[in-house]
Amino acid sequence: MKRKRRATEIDLKDNLNRFRLLGVIFFLIISTLIVRSFQIQMIKDPRLLNLAKRQFSSNIILRPSRGRILDRNGKPLAINGEAKSLAVNPGDISDKKKLALTISKSIGVSRESVLKKLERDGEFSWIKRHLSPSQLAKLKKNGVIKRGGSTLNGVWLVTEPKRFYPHGDSVSTLLGMVDIDSTGIEGVEHWLNDDLKGEKQRVSTIRDSLGRKTFFDPELNRLDKKGIDVSLTIDFPLQFESHKSLERWIEKTQSESGSVIVLDADNGEILVNANFPTFDPLKRSKSNERRNRGIIDGFEPGSTIKAVLMALALENNWSDKELIYGEKGSLRVGDWVIEEAETHEKFEWMTLADMVEKSSNVVAAKVAMRLGASKILKGLNGFGFGKKVETGFPGELSGWLPEQKNISPIKLANLGFGQGMFTTPLHVARAFSAFVNGGYLVDPVLLIDNSHIKSRNRIISRETSEIVKRALISVVEKGTGQKASIPGFIIGGKTGTAQLVDRESGGYSKSKYFSSFVGFIVEAERNLVILTALRAPKGSYYASETAVPLFREVAEAAVNRFNFLKLKPVAITSEPTVDKIRVSSAAAEKIKILDRIKSVAGKDGVMPDLIGITARESLERLSGKSFRVRMQGFGVVDSQDPVAGSILRDGQDIVLKLKPQVNEESKTN
Repeated sequence: MKRKRRATEIDLKDNLNRFRLLGVIFFLIISTLIVRSFQIQMIKDPRLLNLAKRQFSSNIILRPSRGRILDRNGKPLAINGEAKSLAVNPGDISDKKKLALTISKSIGVSRESVLKKLERDGEFSWIKRHLSPSQLAKLKKNGVIKRGGSTLNGVWLVTEPKRFYPHGDSVSTLLGMVDIDSTGIEGVEHWLNDDLKGEKQRVSTIRDSLGRKTFFDPELNRLDKKGIDVSLTIDFPLQFESHKSLERWIEKTQSESGSVIVLDADNGEILVNANFPTFDPLKRSKSNERRNRGIIDGFEPGSTIKAVLMALALENNWSDKELIYGEKGSLRVGDWVIEEAETHEKFEWMTLADMVEKSSNVVAAKVAMRLGASKILKGLNGFGFGKKVETGFPGELSGWLPEQKNISPIKLANLGFGQGMFTTPLHVARAFSAFVNGGYLVDPVLLIDNSHIKSRNRIISRETSEIVKRALISVVEKGTGQKASIPGFIIGGKTGTAQLVDRESGGYSKSKYFSSFVGFIVEAERNLVILTALRAPKGSYYASETAVPLFREVAEAAVNRFNFLKLKPVAITSEPTVDKIRVSSAAAEKIKILDRIKSVAGKDGVMPDLIGITARESLERLSGKSFRVRMQGFGVVDSQDPVAGSILRDGQDIVLKLKPQVNEESKTN
């Protein structure tokens, strides 16, 4: 009995120990659950937070509003609007085939294409970017977009920025274009994309309690970082008029393409950069229509280079009165014969000015050969040829000059009249700025940037620039540029009619030419160089009949745009009148008379001292009485009649003799 009782006591003790152990285990489990519950509910866990975010939200990258592109006067050239785009969350759409058919009918995209996007993995898929008004209307009609603006479950209507160009194609070859994501892919849009694009934003899409997605980010406004506005040097009113004239002359001459450049010769600002063909930046177009031909397309400058050649000769101590024999229109160089443009031109003795005025190929060839390859190449390089202008515009062409070691006698002769070198319209306009501003080569710029220092490097003396300027005026007075003349203004410039290269034969074409004219308005309030160019005009291809009248239209637009003061030159006769308006062609000096009777005189009718100031400054100092002014020469006033202090009478003639201003600054090394 005792043994049996003892065994029972042991069993009870073991069971009690087991209960105690189970109690401890249950206590530990319950304690662990309580602690874990506290951690989950009261303490943030990054891993769980990320899991919750994945369950209740997702993200999409949206681009901010792009910066505007403005002209020099603040006129918008490229702006932003809004466009609606259609997107979906494939996982939230139950009947994909039915929705694909509905969307396909609404937006005019194939059902298969829409269905493919609806069946993609992931939480976001674009269906159609930048919907048209008609597509939006059909989406509403077919119930994809509900009354009030909400959409079917799983469908989003996203508002995006869209680029607009309010002036169409008139400046599109300069501005370029953006892609569907508002990223610049050509022109200024591409060049300045980093400034214009702003910073991307990550926008949250948050699920509601039923798992439906909303499109809301409370920090969106605070995080919005728009692009920067940029201002170009372009003067849009003048750009628009120049573009219209270019398009009209392209059509009239049936030319393949053309360009107009208007350059401020004092500070290098490009006021006009017009090209044709052009394109609508909101539509797909051919690559050749998008070319900024004035900056990235090259050509052989032809006879326009003769003005530069004249300057190089003068800078190498040639006299402007030196005579060169014209060989009666034909010059043999080795196995080659150089002839004038017209067979009837049998020039004999000519000055450098005559070479420019009459555009003699033979004399230009002889001048080039006499100067030599080294001086020619150094001089052309000094005028900016053969290297980039460095505007920063994408694809800018540097042009090309031959290497000295490869220049044969005939190639050297050809350089004299612009063959055997390659350049752009902007290069030529830049070179001619030196004849307008007193001998400086400017750095052309397209972007108005106060931090940019617009440099000017002296490349020829002021005296040389004035002598060449007089020769260029003669081109318009009685040479190939006569159709550039504008009543009331003195115009200078040079024509160029260069043969194009035949791609099939490799030689010069006998039927296609590049016609150009580069000129300026003398004594205008702004020193502008205007270049007009037409590629392969049909019919009459001479620049005098094509590029020159186009120049006149652009120059007249500039005169009207900037309200230039008229200076109408007339012939000097025994009794000068304002009715007989023509320009004296005296080789030694040009005599200018104002046909406009201007009220002038110093205080109390006393003649002021005008020595050392320009013709225009002289007129500004005079006020009060009516008189006629005769101006002889160019530059600043060297002498005056009557002298300072003389009493002036109504109708009295005043004679001002001008001469080029030559000082230490104007001398070249």
